[in-house]
Amino acid sequence: DIANISSLYEDEKQSALYEGKEGVLLELGKITNYNTLEMIKNVKNALPILEKQIPKDISINVLYDKSLNIQKHLSQVIFDMVLGIFLTLVIVFLFLRNLSATLIACIAIPTSIISTFFIIDLLG
Repeated sequence: DIANISSLYEDEKQSALYEGKEGVLLELGKITNYNTLEMIKNVKNALPILEKQIPKDISINVLYDKSLNIQKHLSQVIFDMVLGIFLTLVIVFLFLRNLSATLIACIAIPTSIISTFFIIDLLG
């Protein structure tokens, strides 16, 4: 004999409990270059179809929905951007007292934000 071969590691054993009952935990994660909100929407649309195909004594429950958190943060970012642009324009107008300079800032700020996100999207 040259060697003895044996399995040193046991299979990983995990269990999931939900409301005191055994269950199966399925975790969905982000896929590169795929919109997380779209993925969650597609999963939510597929759940009623899947529930019709399984026995009545088995239920499907969503434990954590990341889309709610993403939507909240996205709304906050948009609000903060609009507020920042507004305050910048007010300050530019108050200090310079020049409507044309304010209009230039009014055009430059959204243009720079849009072009930045466009470049980020192109680069992945």
